[in-house]
Amino acid sequence: QFAEDVADSPPLQMLPPIFFARRWTLIVAVLYLLVISRVVDRTVRRSLPSLERVMRIDAATFRGFARRLEHPGIAVNVALLAVSALIVIALFPLLGLSLVTDDPVTHLQVYLPSSAGDALLVLAGYTVIGWAVLSLVYLTVRLARALGELTRQPLDVDVFDTANLFPFGNIALAGALAPAGIIVILLLGLGEPSTWLSWTVLLLAAVSSLLVLLLPLRGIHRQMSEAKEAVLADLSARIGQVYEDVSRASIDSPQQPGLAERTGTLIPLRKTVEEMTTWPFADTVAFGRAVLIASAPLIYTVLSELIRIFWIDPLSH
Repeated sequence: QFAEDVADSPPLQMLPPIFFARRWTLIVAVLYLLVISRVVDRTVRRSLPSLERVMRIDAATFRGFARRLEHPGIAVNVALLAVSALIVIALFPLLGLSLVTDDPVTHLQVYLPSSAGDALLVLAGYTVIGWAVLSLVYLTVRLARALGELTRQPLDVDVFDTANLFPFGNIALAGALAPAGIIVILLLGLGEPSTWLSWTVLLLAAVSSLLVLLLPLRGIHRQMSEAKEAVLADLSARIGQVYEDVSRASIDSPQQPGLAERTGTLIPLRKTVEEMTTWPFADTVAFGRAVLIASAPLIYTVLSELIRIFWIDPLSH
């Protein structure tokens, strides 16, 4: 970005007293991608012991899932870096496309600098950006697929205490934060979408973030729902049996205190199970909060556009 800044119209926009947000946005975006990938990896590693305790699969099978959930090795990153370099070379030197950031003074498109050294620096920078983006896509898809397959394996579901299932939700939410966060950074730094293509990209990215949260958890959602329904059916049958016993017993029957005690135990238990969430989060509010976080970029952009259309534009005319 500094090489581009030197090559375009003066003055420099990356150093005091001028800080051009569009150039710094790309830098912040790459740093965020590096940080969030480590956050996801740490979340997975911290959650693995808890996941193993609730899985009803053998240790070797679980280790296979664990390897797929963890961060890919150096070989994968080298391959992604090579692919990124090929894409960058194809886009800029071969096809001659303009760079991401326009000249902030003339507002004209900027191309590769004529100097070989500066051009090499720019290509290297965009290769790193491409590698970070490809790493995010690879990590997100890899994590979502592995987690989705893992949640379809047999689980021990305790309908009265689902806290041991929260790590599944934590991993899915961490994976969804990766695309959601980068969208927010780009929106704040580069501005809101203005063309149908940019709106399409934003919509696809926002939907992808939401899918990364929800799709991998479908298996555990199904198992939690089935466990909840089974326990509710059992409790309802027990309460129905108590009602039949009460109907047959006389008022002064010695069985009445025992029946009352059974009723006082069963009804609160049924209420507890009825309030159980069928997603691996603390409660429905926590689940809604996770969905809101995953869809926040799209909500922010749509609200901003509505405010501009119905309030700002009419006031400016």
